[in-house]
Amino acid sequence: MEQKVCFSKKARYYFRKRKNCSSTQDLSWTDKRQFDDVLKFGVLELLRRSEVKLGRVPVFIQNVVIYHIQWYFRQLKNREDRILFLSERERKNFIDLLKKCFNYIDPNVFFEFTCPGLGKVGLTEISLFLLNSSKNSSVGLISYADNLAHPKEIRLMLLVREEADAIRFYLGEREVNPISVGYAKNTFCGASLSYWCIAWLALADQQNKKLSVTVNGQICPFLIGNSYVKKVELPEAIASFSPDQNCNAEKNSRYANCWLISDRDCQADDNGEHFYRYLKNNGVGVNAWFLLSKNSHDWKRLEEEGFKLISYGSRQHKEALKSCSLLISSHADEYVINAFGDQTNRKVPFVFLQHGVIKDDLSLWLNPKKIRLMVTSTKEERKSIIDSQSKYQYTEREVILTGLPRYDALNSQRSPQKIIVVMPTWRNSLVGNLIKGTTRSLNKNFMNSDYAKKWSHFLASQNLLKLLRVYGYRLQFFPHAYIQPYIKYFNLPKYIEICTHRTHRFQEVIGSAAIMITDYSSAAFDMVYLEKEVIYYQFDKGDIFKNNAHTYQKGYFEYSRDGFGPVIAKEDELLNYLEASIIRNCSSEEQYLDRMQHVFPLKDGRCCERIYNILKILKSE
Repeated sequence: MEQKVCFSKKARYYFRKRKNCSSTQDLSWTDKRQFDDVLKFGVLELLRRSEVKLGRVPVFIQNVVIYHIQWYFRQLKNREDRILFLSERERKNFIDLLKKCFNYIDPNVFFEFTCPGLGKVGLTEISLFLLNSSKNSSVGLISYADNLAHPKEIRLMLLVREEADAIRFYLGEREVNPISVGYAKNTFCGASLSYWCIAWLALADQQNKKLSVTVNGQICPFLIGNSYVKKVELPEAIASFSPDQNCNAEKNSRYANCWLISDRDCQADDNGEHFYRYLKNNGVGVNAWFLLSKNSHDWKRLEEEGFKLISYGSRQHKEALKSCSLLISSHADEYVINAFGDQTNRKVPFVFLQHGVIKDDLSLWLNPKKIRLMVTSTKEERKSIIDSQSKYQYTEREVILTGLPRYDALNSQRSPQKIIVVMPTWRNSLVGNLIKGTTRSLNKNFMNSDYAKKWSHFLASQNLLKLLRVYGYRLQFFPHAYIQPYIKYFNLPKYIEICTHRTHRFQEVIGSAAIMITDYSSAAFDMVYLEKEVIYYQFDKGDIFKNNAHTYQKGYFEYSRDGFGPVIAKEDELLNYLEASIIRNCSSEEQYLDRMQHVFPLKDGRCCERIYNILKILKSE
């Protein structure tokens, strides 16, 4: 008799999750048994017994197995930081067990499997890795068409097995060469999983043609919605993805075709402000507006300077989003790119001015964002993003080397005094959850963290006080914006000068400082731009890339090899080096000074001009 399982729509499954994060759901991904025993004695044993007892593995059991295993890919894809606790042998054994399990899976059952959050592309990637299946071995996925100037260019993303796969593009029967091609590598447990091929095609005068792609001589189907098609009608494709931001704008709107510029929702004083100021003085014919909360401490200052301001979250903000032709910001958070949570500006080209120099791997954070242009400042930074072995889904066409807008004014702020600035960055694992915009809840256990204890102990050190008094130095403590709400809990001595974005201007602090002590902050590059001394105090060096401690993974930058100062883990060694530096008038050692002098290829005060000229060219095409 055929055995059956009944599924009830009314069934509800409840589980409890402990507040102290000791639940299995929290701990399983850091337990080695998840990668060995669960597969060996759970999944694989279930499959073997089913085959022995029934002569086959029932479809519902195959689906149970697929559902369980897909979580490994969703958890570990491009996340080498999550398997650092496994040895090389344990990782190999884990992958071998996965493949043994999938030997029992019928490819047809696998490709018919549906699971929210995984989708056809996720299934294809798993099949490339585990099934070695030729079915859907490469899938074309239209990501979006982007133009900045005209609707006759399209950006395609093709999922392929290898970077060496031969890819050809056709408009009708005629082969066309892409304007630009780049690759992004996807990994799983340190092994190559797949590649995204990112290709830009020019479609001028080809509106009535169909677009098709072959990979290794075989038609590569496009994923449209949840279905595969072999060819795409260009009019529909372009209409679906081309910017249409002005369709709802009033004809006489004062924001028509404006450039909408911002930094954080609650503060300015970053690359957005500096670029707007350049446009205000040099952007002939540009209708530029600056977006900022009316409650911001920067509002009055910018208003008095003549900035055209729009209050963040206001009716005017939404009207400007519907009417603008460019969205430009130093931040790429949700409150910038989707301010109202309704995709008002979904098709407005976004220009990412950056908040600093990228030295770590931010691909997981940046890839989902539709960035048309991204500003970089060093050759190594740009290469790390566009390199075919990187995980970034951006090409040389989107990533420009111009330098940060705020660098243009940095030299004018150079006035070194006897000041030590301590500027540590934040930790994603320590600050509270986002509530709205940049507002976060407070973490009641923050002061119990090693981070808070180490920094507060150093700042209150009697040896530090003695050093300041003997050599006549001041110390400014300027933590990251997300750490500033906790300053009052540090209980710092009165001789420590507290700096916040409300009380101090960032460039003035950098300009007056003689030396910076940080941990991992990219703000060190601003000191480096002025060739000033930097010290890295990294007491948690072994943990920063583990267990979601931060929003990034380890990137190309090695502090011992590429850093601009010594990497120090102990407080007493930090104090000793700091004193030695003061004795030599805070002049960097030769090896660090040499790195400083060669890291920036562009130090001519024309960063804003370069960005402006690139935007003008794109807007005039």
